[in-house]
This record gives sequence, C-alpha cells and structure tokens, in this order.
Amino acid sequence: MISSPSIGAVAYQASALIHELKRINKEEYLDEACQIRDVFLCIAEYIQEQLWDLKATASGPPGSVPESVFARSRALGHILHEIYSYIRYLWASSPRQSPPGIQVALAQLTQAYFPKPNGAALCLVRPQWHYNLTYVPMAWYLRNLLGVGVLDPKGTLGSKDSEDILRKLWTAWRQKLDKADEKCLTPPTQLAILSFPGLDTEDTLLYPLLAHELGHFIDYSHDRPLYLRDDLKAKAEIKLDQVREVMEKTLGKQPEPQDVDANHKFLVGNVCIAIREILADLFATRMLGFAFFAAQSEFLKTVAAWSEAPITPTGYPGIKFRLGIIFDHLTKHLAGDLLSFLDSHSKSRPDTAGVLLSYLERWRERLLAPDPKRSAPLAGQAATEQQLRKLAQNAVRAVLPDLHSVVREIIPDEQTPKLTGQFFDRIARLARDLPPSCITEPSNCFAEVLAAGWAYQLIYGEEREPNAGKGTHDDQVGEYRKTCRLVLKSIELTPLTSAVQTDPTQAIREHATVSGDLLACGGVLGAPHIAARLLLPLENPKHLAVVPLRADAIQAASLDVHLGHRFVVARRSRLRGVRLGDPEDELLLATVGREEIFVPSGGFFLIHPGDLILGATLEFIALPADLMAFVEGRSSLGRKGLIVATATQVAPGFHGVIVLEMANAGTVPLEVHPEMAIAQLVLQAMNVPVPKDLMYHGQYHCQVHP
Repeated sequence: MISSPSIGAVAYQASALIHELKRINKEEYLDEACQIRDVFLCIAEYIQEQLWDLKATASGPPGSVPESVFARSRALGHILHEIYSYIRYLWASSPRQSPPGIQVALAQLTQAYFPKPNGAALCLVRPQWHYNLTYVPMAWYLRNLLGVGVLDPKGTLGSKDSEDILRKLWTAWRQKLDKADEKCLTPPTQLAILSFPGLDTEDTLLYPLLAHELGHFIDYSHDRPLYLRDDLKAKAEIKLDQVREVMEKTLGKQPEPQDVDANHKFLVGNVCIAIREILADLFATRMLGFAFFAAQSEFLKTVAAWSEAPITPTGYPGIKFRLGIIFDHLTKHLAGDLLSFLDSHSKSRPDTAGVLLSYLERWRERLLAPDPKRSAPLAGQAATEQQLRKLAQNAVRAVLPDLHSVVREIIPDEQTPKLTGQFFDRIARLARDLPPSCITEPSNCFAEVLAAGWAYQLIYGEEREPNAGKGTHDDQVGEYRKTCRLVLKSIELTPLTSAVQTDPTQAIREHATVSGDLLACGGVLGAPHIAARLLLPLENPKHLAVVPLRADAIQAASLDVHLGHRFVVARRSRLRGVRLGDPEDELLLATVGREEIFVPSGGFFLIHPGDLILGATLEFIALPADLMAFVEGRSSLGRKGLIVATATQVAPGFHGVIVLEMANAGTVPLEVHPEMAIAQLVLQAMNVPVPKDLMYHGQYHCQVHP
C-alpha cells in the first residue's frame, strides 16, 4: 500500500464525481445543462468501472503489477479531474444565475444558424466571473481528452477515434437506463459554453454580445476552424522577407535571423487572431443585425480607448477598425438593407426611423473620419513596431472581402433577420412601459426584440431618466433597468407567443359589441367591455394591455390569468425575526430569508400543507388610469385547499406581473405548474381617471418576477 499508487483513491474520486453530476437534475436545471451532464456521466461511469477493474488487477504482490496499469489509472484520473473542472459551468447555468429566456433564445439561434452538416449542436449559457466574454469549445476539449489508448487500450469497444468512443460509451450508457429516450440515441457532437459578465444581472441589452461567442462556436465546429482555412491564410500571408525588409529599413542595420523569425511568427499569430475575431463579429451581425451593432458599439467604445491601432499588439482588432467592419457588413452585405428600410419610414415615422437613421449616419461619419496623425515621426524600435503592425493591418484588410463571403456561405441572405413593420410597434410598446412582444411571434423574433430595445434606449431612454438626471443614481439607472426587464420578459415569452398559430384578436372581436359610450361607464367590466378595451389602439388612454393575450381568457365578468415560472419560498436561515416596517429587517428577509425557484414548462411546484409561497402571473398587465382590478382565486382550486390572494387591489395605471400569495390550507400536498389558469382578474371601471402624478411608479413598476 505504501509503495504502489492508490487506484482506489481515483476510483473514489470517480464515485464522488458521479454523485455531484447527479445533483444536476431536470427539476432545477434547463435541458441543455442536463444533456451536457449526461455526456459527462456516461464518461465518468465507464471510467469508474475501468478503475475498479484495474484495482482488482493491481491487488497482486508488490512488484508483480505492470507499471502500465498504474499509468492508465493516472490517465483515467486526469480525465476525471478535467470533468470536475467543467462541473462549475453546469452549476453556474442554474436559472438562479442565468435567465432561462436567454438560454432559450441562444438555443433558437443555434438551431437556426449552426451548420447542420457539422453535427447536432448544444449551447449552454452561464455568467462569467471575469469581465470578458468567453467561448469554451467543449467539443474540442472532449476530443482531446478522450484518447482511445487510455479508454479502450485493448480495443474492446472497437473505437476508431475520440468521437467514436464517445458514441460507443453513450450507447452503452443509454442501454443501462430504464427509460431510454429515442431522441437521445446519439450524443450531441458539438458542445459549447458561452459566458457573459452580467448575465446574472438585468443588463439584458448587452445580451447580443453573446452572439459573437456563438460565432466562434460556428467557426470552431468545422474540422478545421474557418479562420485557419488555407485560402484565407494565403490571402493574408505575411512573408518572412517582408518582415526582414521592414526591420532593415527602420533599424538601419541587418537584423538577427532569430529576431526576424520571432517577429514574423508574432505577426502571423496576430493576423490569425484578428481574422478569428472579425469572423465572429460578422457571424453575430448576420444573426442579430442592428441589435449586435448597437450593443457592440456601446460596449466597446466604453471599455477601450478609441485611439487603438487597427490591429492591437494582442492581435485583437482595434475599436474603430472593428466597428467599421461590422457597420460595413450591416449596411452593405445584409439582405434587406437597414439604411434603406429606415429611410423608407423616416418621413412617416420621423421620431423613430428618422432618429435611428441619423444615429447610423453619425456613426458612418465617425468611422470614416481619418485618424489624427502623429506630431513627431517615430524612430528606432518604435518605428519598427509601427511598420510591422502595418504589415498585419494590410494583411487583414486584404482578406476582408473573403471574410464577408465566408460568413455569407454559412448563413445565406435568406436566413438573416430583417426588420419588419412590427419593429416600430415594439418601440411604441416600450415607450408605454410594455414588453416589446406581439400577439403572435415568429420563432426568430429575438433579433427584432433586442433591436427594438436598443432603439428605444437610444431614442428615449436617457432623456426619460427621472428628473432629467437630477435624481439619485438609482433613479437615473431606473429607466435603463426597466427597459431591460421589459425586454427580458418579451424574450421569456417568446416560446409561448411563437407557439400561437392564429391571431386571437378575431375571437376577441366577437366579444366586443360595446359602443364607445359604454366604455366610459363605471362598474365591473363584462366580457364585451374587456374585449373592447383589449382591442383599443395602443395610444388610446383607455387601452387595456395583457401580454401574452389569449382569446379564451375572457370570461363573463373577469379575465383569466395564468401562473408564471418563478416562485419565491421561505428559506431556513438564522434570522431572529423580522420587524415589519423596518427597512434593514425587510432587506434581510428579501435577501437571506427567501429563495427564488424557476420551474420550466412541463414541470411542477409542490406546495405542502401550511406552506406560503409567492408566485406571479404569466401575464404582464397594464391597467389604464381609469381601471382598477381585484384578483380572485379560482373556486375549483380553493375547494382543493389552494388559497390564492394578492394585495387585494391592483391600482389604476399598474404595469407588471401580479404577485400572488399562494397557501395550501388543505391536508395533502398540491402540485401547481406554470401556465395553468391560477386566478381571475375582476376589472372595475372608475368614473374619474387617476391623475398621472398619483399613478404608481415605485420599485415594483414594470416588475416581471415575484
């Protein structure tokens, strides 16, 4: 035991790894995390079996066990340790840290744009703990990790390469399961982790930056990454003689051969990095269009100096050079030219299309403006470095036409997003504190939703900050956070709104038999009154907004509302108690004494007898100034012991989801599931609308979660 390596210790680590992987379950995590967990599990369980077999083999007397047995155990242990380091990616993808809506949106982008011949693709989104964006090529890591010589040295599995051995391990693992899913007969062959700093915050408008990382995923999914293609390398080639000539001219002497080689290798590496990053930018532009340019420009011009060289010493393109390439592709290489679209609407919509057109024209001027010239000429080593950087810049510029062509081959024009007339409706909805969702949505509306969010922010956002910037810092950032919440709500609703096949307004119109005079009367609204309010134009002050809108939600004297996906439950803690009305105690209760849980579609939440939980309506409700509402529980649920209440009254002018207090007053646990009809909204018309200064605009204005 003293002289031999401990195979048992590695086997115990395999057992611990399997235990940790099984803690990632479908009740708490999204499908993407569970699918990657399964890939890790099939590897870990096989390694565990192999280690126990090796342990039995190594039980002979000292010196009788071949060294190859211990070498293989160490190699298997290395694979386990690598998988251990990847578990943190899965943990960080929890809905508590990553909004599920963005995971769904990125999955839709992947499905729409990932090259089908390259295999089934799976993206997992998580927050980033460093302030940068990261693409983790999990498929590449696994290919390099799963050596046939380590996992199948005797050829028992008959594996040809790392991809083949993963398929065989997956098949054997699936066969052991009691319920084999027909959809999972083969493992996902392309895996990626996309990371973003602030994904666990409300900075929704920067989510388009993830498309750049998705662009890397598309690039690396080829057997040889696109940025390393021979034709691109040939077009961007820097020759050794060019480097030697520059050094001779600027230094005034013959350079050392090793210095020439080092500089040449450095420049070639920089050009490769620049091409890689430009390709990712162009892919992102073709996937998200204006939303990506707006997010990238606002982000980049803030985090780095504008005076960067076109190719920086790290190889990354400089800010101006990079944005110029994105802008050029956005306005010249995409189908449905953005500038022409805005120009065609600029006269009819000068406050939106006209403003955005001016915004883009100002960007064009800035990107085309010449860089300031240096006042004094450089000499010596500084001049050498400057001239060498120019070689890299010229090489990248020479290959730019080919890069535009490459991304067009992968994502053809007919697949790129095009702004529609709904784009302006989305901006108008944001201007009225509503999610930028339409009644029915195409599945690829993500690009237009984010574009509308940025358009609203650029046109109205900063100007609408409370007190024109004279309030507190929280007041000033409140408008931006509200916009981000509304955009996030729209993203989260996309799977539901895109599943609606027919426009419900026709069915609602059949209820709306009320004249304009009756709309002004007081009393509880009946079905005709509710329908008539829902159908009023958005700009009408009596318009009632419900997102998403279902025709079957209208009842005789109420409106059905459905349960959302997020719940807040009490968490065991060391709080001694909470003094109601005390700000510090109530803050502790909100941050320490409560826990938020996300339940995906098809899942359920269990409420035990005596439990009190907070939920929220799936619907985002916006009441006009002359309507108030009462939330009433459903009798069918109350008879089973589920009591649904709220703060009784929903005030006129309220915007947001309605928080529901749900208690189980019965004696058996009750299952509730997202999207079930949970309560009824009784609407009461008022004789006199509430003045604007009395309408609620506090911290819960435009709330989207409980």
